[in-house]
Amino acid sequence: MCHVLKTEEATIGDFRQPFCRNTMLIRPLNLLLAFSLLAVPAVAIAQAVPVERAEFTSYVAERMKDMRPEGLPVRITIVGPLAIKLGAPSGMSVDANLSDLHSHCVALEGRCAEEAEKLVEAAFQVFGEVTRPIERDMLRVVLRPAAWVHALSEAHKQNGMLPAVAKQYVGELWIILAISGPSFTRYATADTLRILKLEEPAAYDLALKNTREAKAPILERALPLRGTRFQVLTEDEFEPSRLLMHAEWAEVAKARPGDLIVSVPASNTVIFGSALTSDDIRTLRQIAINESRKAVRAVSPQLFRWQKDHWEVVEDTARAQVSPSDARPATTSLDVGTARALK
Repeated sequence: MCHVLKTEEATIGDFRQPFCRNTMLIRPLNLLLAFSLLAVPAVAIAQAVPVERAEFTSYVAERMKDMRPEGLPVRITIVGPLAIKLGAPSGMSVDANLSDLHSHCVALEGRCAEEAEKLVEAAFQVFGEVTRPIERDMLRVVLRPAAWVHALSEAHKQNGMLPAVAKQYVGELWIILAISGPSFTRYATADTLRILKLEEPAAYDLALKNTREAKAPILERALPLRGTRFQVLTEDEFEPSRLLMHAEWAEVAKARPGDLIVSVPASNTVIFGSALTSDDIRTLRQIAINESRKAVRAVSPQLFRWQKDHWEVVEDTARAQVSPSDARPATTSLDVGTARALK
């Protein structure tokens, strides 16, 4: 979980995204690389790194072979220009995307050997974490849209993997079981539950418990969104999973007038607050649409209303009354993100 300093109020347009190691991992080394490049100054050396894409990829692969920890069972394969795969005998693998490092090396005219070595070290760190035995306390729940779950299932199918354990939640949102480590998150399959000796219902319960314990209370982390009745949560990539924490939302709803409505437009963003008028709903809907459009990992622009012990979709009645031929693109732009700095 990212540890952050909380400011008194969030101002539309002044949000900054914190670095967080506990991210949903499709290309884990991108974030680790970003960290490495910030932490390590560029140092001129006698021998420059080749910057032609294929030669650069071969160079990094050779450094991986030279720096491979003794006894580590890893297969290093060049998948294509700027793409290397680290594979374990179990079939688990980590993809190293070299695009950011390559751009950095080009800018430095090849004087980037030390940064390349930092990437190699990070790759082996992630590989070691991904391939170590999984434990029950690593289970987490993740909320993602149906289209995303379908794409994940197709990717698993193409790679000869079992589908991820997932089920429909509310609206277009699905719950997916995940395994989370310090630098990675991957998605649980039936084999994962077999290894952990858990039935699916028990796995969901445990994953929610683990996620809840890893998150700070909603109102402790939420920032007011200036000019609106809403607040925003942008702690990490598990933020949408807060919607599953019903007891906490019930307490939030009790302390507020009007309806409690919420949106999860991005994988690291939850926006919520009181809806006293239809204008409040329209405002949040526009914020959610805009944030979803510009998000790196969009989730859903749908709005959800709290109803005693569950969420329900807030229908877009205005959209339903407009025929497709009369629809026009939205023009309002409200920038939502995070006004926090790392501790």
